[in-house]
Amino acid sequence: MTGIAKPPLLGKREIESILSQRFAKDRFCRLKDLPSPEKLHGIPQACDLIIEAMQQKRRIVVIGDYDVDGIVSTAIMVDFFHRLSYPITSVIPNRFCDGYGLSPALIERLETDLIITVDNGIMAHEAAKICQERGISLIITDHHTPPLELPCAKVIINPKLSCCSFPQKEICGASVAWYLCAALKGRLEAKIDMGEFLDLLALAIIADVMPLVEVNRLLVRQGLKEMARSNRAAFVVLKEKLRKSHFSGEDVAFLIAPLLNSAGRMEDASLSLEFLLSDSILEAGEKFDRLCALNCLRKETESRLFEEALGQIDLCGEALLAYGEDWHEGVLGIVASRLTDRYKKPAFILTQKEGSLKGSARSVGELDLVRLLQKSHHLLLRYGGHKGAAGIQLRRENFESFKQAIEEELSRLKERIEWRCEGEECLGEIALESVDAELLDILERFEPYGEGNPKPRFFCKEARVCRYKIVGAEKNHTSLVLKNPSGNERKAIAFRQVYEFAPLASISCLFSLSRDIFSAESIPQLIIERLEIL
Repeated sequence: MTGIAKPPLLGKREIESILSQRFAKDRFCRLKDLPSPEKLHGIPQACDLIIEAMQQKRRIVVIGDYDVDGIVSTAIMVDFFHRLSYPITSVIPNRFCDGYGLSPALIERLETDLIITVDNGIMAHEAAKICQERGISLIITDHHTPPLELPCAKVIINPKLSCCSFPQKEICGASVAWYLCAALKGRLEAKIDMGEFLDLLALAIIADVMPLVEVNRLLVRQGLKEMARSNRAAFVVLKEKLRKSHFSGEDVAFLIAPLLNSAGRMEDASLSLEFLLSDSILEAGEKFDRLCALNCLRKETESRLFEEALGQIDLCGEALLAYGEDWHEGVLGIVASRLTDRYKKPAFILTQKEGSLKGSARSVGELDLVRLLQKSHHLLLRYGGHKGAAGIQLRRENFESFKQAIEEELSRLKERIEWRCEGEECLGEIALESVDAELLDILERFEPYGEGNPKPRFFCKEARVCRYKIVGAEKNHTSLVLKNPSGNERKAIAFRQVYEFAPLASISCLFSLSRDIFSAESIPQLIIERLEIL
C-alpha cells in the first residue's frame, strides 16, 4: 500500500511474541505490586488535614471537573466519604457558567472549611489566594503539567511535580484521588475495599487517554473485571442497555466515555455524576436515557461545527487553526481531535465570545502541547493541560500573531522531534486464513489496547471482494466479504469510508481485528482503516 513499506509475513506465534515484548519490563502485574500512596508527594500531609477536619466536624467540599476524569474523580471521593459516613459536598463546575476548575467565582458561592480539588487546581493561583485570605484550607490534587510557580495551597499532590517520586508520571486525576482515598483508608483503618472503586477508575484512565502500561494497565485490567461483576446501578444499566456482559477498553473509549462526556459538553456534568452514583436501577435508567439524548445532540452539533472548521483551515500549514462566532464550546475538543486524527497535525479549535477566543487544542505524535504553548504565553490570557490536550484563551486581536508563532515553532520543532504521524503502526502482514478465533484469543490476552499499547494493525494484500454493501443510518460505512486465493472468506467493515468495487476486485488493506458481535459464533471481523483497490 502507498506509504507502507512491505511488512514481514507473520504467524500467530510471532504475533504473540511481539506483543509479549511490550510488557517484558512491566513492574506491576498484581494489585499488591502497586506503589504505595506515600509515593505521591503530599499524601501524608493531605491525610493529616482531612483527618483533622473530620475530627473537628468541619465542612469539606470536593471540586471536580466536567470531563470523565473529573466526574469519576468526584464520584470516587463522594462514594469513599459516604462509606466513611462523613458528609461532604461535591461541586462540578458548569463549563458554560463557571468555566474550568477552581475559580474565584466558585469559591464565593461556597461555605466551607476545606476544599479538595480533583483533576484540577494546578493553575488556580487566584482562587488559591482567595482561599488563603478566607482561611479555607486548600488541597490540590491534579495531574496536569504544573506551572513554574505553584498555587499557594496547603498541599499539592501531582505526580508531575519534580519532588514527586511516584514511578509513573502519566496517571489521571482519578488515579490521584483513588490513591488519596487509599491512604486515608489506611490511616483511619477503615474496612473499605479499594478494589470496589476500580470499575469507576478504569473509566477515567481510558477516557483521559493515559498510556496503558505499568500502573495504568494493571488498574484498567482489574477495573474492567470489576465492571463485569459490579452491582453499581449505573453499571447494571450500562450492561443492560448496551447489551454487554463485560466491557473492553474500546467499549469504554467509544461507547461509555462519550456518553458521560456529553452532559458536560452540552448541559451540565452533574448529570453524569448523578448517573454514576445512582442508588437504584430506575434512577440510573432515567439518567442514562437523558445522557443518550444529550449525546445525540452532541453528535449533531459536532458534525456541523466540524464542517465549518474544515472550511477555514489551511491544510498546507503546520497546524490546523480555526474559530467561529459562538461555536459550541462543548464540542471544540472533539472537533480538534477529529481533525488531528484525519490530517495528523496539531489542531486548535476556538469559539469567539465578547472579544476573546477560547477553546481546545489536541496534539499529535511526540509533540508536547504545554511546552509548545509556553513559547506563546505572552499572547495568551490563560492556558493549561498536558502533553496531548490543552485549553487556551486569547484576545481576538492576538489570533494571527498566535497562529504565526505556532507555525514558526512547529517548523523549528519538526527538525528535532518526531511530532508528525507519517502512518499507522503496522505489526506485519498476515494471511487471511490466519484471521480466526485463535488469533482473536491471542490478541485479547494483551488487552486493553489504547495509548501506550496500540491495537495491533495488520496488512493484507491481494484479497478479493466477493460482495459488499453500503451500510449505516447515514450510508457512510462499507461492509465487505473478502476471499483469498485459497478460498477463505472473512467479513470486514470500513467505517466512515464508502467504496464501489468491480466484481471480484482485488484489494490491499490495513486493518485491526474485533469480534463480530452480530454473529452467533462471535467470529473475527476486519476493521479496515485504509484500503487500496489494485
